[in-house]
Amino acid sequence: IVVAAGLIASDELAKKAGLDCNNGVFVDGQCRTSDPDIYAAGDVAITRTLPAGTQMRLESWQNAQDQGIAAAMSILNTGKDYYPIPLLWSEQFDRRIQIFGHVNGNVRLALRQLASDGSLHFYLNEDDMIVGVIGVNAGRDFRFARQLVERAVKILPADLVDAGKSLKQLSDSVAVTL
Repeated sequence: IVVAAGLIASDELAKKAGLDCNNGVFVDGQCRTSDPDIYAAGDVAITRTLPAGTQMRLESWQNAQDQGIAAAMSILNTGKDYYPIPLLWSEQFDRRIQIFGHVNGNVRLALRQLASDGSLHFYLNEDDMIVGVIGVNAGRDFRFARQLVERAVKILPADLVDAGKSLKQLSDSVAVTL
């Protein structure tokens, strides 16, 4: 068993074992490395993420836990493909910041101001598909924003910005694109 913790991928042992690496160890949806008898999970594992399909390391305790479970299930031949959506959060003084999905790259921003003095920053690709959201003191609204990312829906930016339109109703009314 190899355990790696921290922000720098400790992939030297994997490289010596001849595994495909590049600042981390590449894994498939079953957490298998380029050697089908070796599995990797957590901060060192480079996996495909949804909805963008980007390959990356997810450096959060939530992913380490979920991917560790996925790897164990794969080893037991009871697993299903694990393609996570990036998720993290932080408390910064009086701000709770929650991030879900992809919030960088070639995306457009739609900013929704909330009555609670919070905000939701939606990130859309060129097809108006929501690929990520950052919530700042967004509380309950973030839950519905997260559903929009999980379902990879297409919504006009104007509908996202309009705080008069319920996110729950938007989530319930749109067709799923995945």
